[in-house]
Amino acid sequence: MAGGPLFVNEYHLFPAVDHFVLNEARNHPPPLSGRPGPGEAKPLYTTSEFADILQSPPPRWELLELDRYAMMSIQYSRGCPYNCDFCNVTVLFGHRPRIKSAAQIITELDSLYRLGWRGKVFFCRRQPDRQQKRA
Repeated sequence: MAGGPLFVNEYHLFPAVDHFVLNEARNHPPPLSGRPGPGEAKPLYTTSEFADILQSPPPRWELLELDRYAMMSIQYSRGCPYNCDFCNVTVLFGHRPRIKSAAQIITELDSLYRLGWRGKVFFCRRQPDRQQKRA
């Protein structure tokens, strides 16, 4: 089973992979627990809908070996209004920016701190649109 940026547009180039999860898996979860019965597992899980980022659960930082990381990343938003040639954000997350709440960000930062993280934190966000830059 494979998913992520590499496969979204070119999954057909990977004939050895049996199942692909494209776009945002939250909207079309594959059967990951237990063994699917005959005919239950599909070769392709995809949707044109985007997940509600306000319903996104916090990352499971406790599953990581934090001492093996130089920096942690917190995803602040998904989507971007631009069409930059060098970026695949719009292909993955659409053109309409969706932003987490302040409470979600604080929860994620607090959970990192409780686990002992004292290193750098990188915020992954969209760029403000041109209207916001002028204001």
